[in-house]
Amino acid sequence: MSEKRHNKRHHKRLSVRFGEQECSRIAFADNFNEQGLFLRTARVSPPGVRLQLQMSTPVGDVRAEGEVAWARRIPPQMLRLVSNGGMGIRILHFVEGENVFRDYCQKLDY
Repeated sequence: MSEKRHNKRHHKRLSVRFGEQECSRIAFADNFNEQGLFLRTARVSPPGVRLQLQMSTPVGDVRAEGEVAWARRIPPQMLRLVSNGGMGIRILHFVEGENVFRDYCQKLDY
């Protein structure tokens, strides 16, 4: 299968709070770029669902709205053993901290 992404993914762990109405759930993003991220979680939402996202980077906090592009449900007890359980999130727009997030991604490129 060919790679569809145009931008390189960053393999860095990022803490993310998320939810449909409020950010009440916690997960980690294992890889991300300026257009999207992979949330490792056992509680996935179906594709098409919009999520509120709050991310904590070392240089500041970011709030964004994203949409679930795909989801793979894994039993909670297997999440640590299987690397691909969670959701692919497409970032639709930034509420605040867009420059913080983009600068952080660019610094990881070096």
